[in-house]
Amino acid sequence: MTLSKDVAAQGGLESVSKAERVASLPDVPTLAETGLVKYDADIFYGLVAPAKTPPAVMAQLIDMFTAAAKTPEAKAKFEQLGLFAADRCGADWGAYLNKQVADYARIARESNIKAD
Repeated sequence: MTLSKDVAAQGGLESVSKAERVASLPDVPTLAETGLVKYDADIFYGLVAPAKTPPAVMAQLIDMFTAAAKTPEAKAKFEQLGLFAADRCGADWGAYLNKQVADYARIARESNIKAD
């Protein structure tokens, strides 16, 4: 049982911050389902490589990490940690990261958040 499942079982997890429900917490609604619409915040982990990494090396790394993430052992560990593999690689992963940076920059700007 993951920490999230423990908290949910005790009634301490009222919603998840993703746009869709989390498979390992099927009874926990999303924030949108509780009335807070247009909210989708993921905590994500990923791997990046230097910009000039040769395409052949990138393809090999993508294949290796994708295969590793799909093993039963990795899936079990991800679930234990309350995580899941999203199958974003290469340009798709880069676009996702760029969107996250743009979204949080906009939020900081609109909220007048400044670094000290």
